[in-house]
Amino acid sequence: MNIGAIHSQPLKGQPVVRTVARTRRSAFTLLELLIAVSVFSMVLLAMHGVFRGAIQLRDRTTAAVEEAAPVEEAVAWLRRDLQHLVPPGGVLFGPLQSAPQQTNAGPDLLLGMGARRVSPDFYTASAMVDTFAPWGDVQKVAYALVTPTNRAEGMVLVRAVTRNLLAPTPEPPELEVLLDRVEDVRFEFFDGAQWMAAWDSTVHPMVLPRAIRVRLWQVLGRETRGEPAPIEVVVPVWVRPWTNPASGREGTGV
Repeated sequence: MNIGAIHSQPLKGQPVVRTVARTRRSAFTLLELLIAVSVFSMVLLAMHGVFRGAIQLRDRTTAAVEEAAPVEEAVAWLRRDLQHLVPPGGVLFGPLQSAPQQTNAGPDLLLGMGARRVSPDFYTASAMVDTFAPWGDVQKVAYALVTPTNRAEGMVLVRAVTRNLLAPTPEPPELEVLLDRVEDVRFEFFDGAQWMAAWDSTVHPMVLPRAIRVRLWQVLGRETRGEPAPIEVVVPVWVRPWTNPASGREGTGV
């Protein structure tokens, strides 16, 4: 006999009692939804802060790199020109003079081009010979400041290059823009004991200085405070010209 069948059938004379099974359905309350939304908003706010900080750091790094790139390029050109100086003398190698517009016979072409000279004429073997510039590796280089054409603050540092040193008449140099927002540039010369603001190889017994120092001041931004710190470059001059021992001058030639 099936016991489950006996219990499932009511006895005679007794009322049938039926029970309805109620299934309880769980759901979120309004308070729980508010708490979840608040927590999610706080997480999103924290993520937004981290992302915004990363974007600002990237922008500052990019701006610093872009601002430092022209300075590094200008310093590289200065070092290259000063490291490859050639001794004065002969047809191609002129004197090293801080004021060539006063000591040379011809007029200063940079002044005629509206530029303010900040360096003497350097005769340097820093040129590169190619099919487009079929000159020698020795060139005449000078540095000057010109007024910017876009009304920007400060001056523009240019590199004046003369490749044809055998021209029958002086040719205007080619101006290469190196750096903008420049306030001032100064060249100083070390004679072994002190730094000198001027140099003239025609009267100085050493002909070439022991080292050359360049100081460059840039225009500060509005957010920068304090005195501007100059960019300083010191380049030793290793080359020494041959001298006549009977003249009593120092030098053994390299």
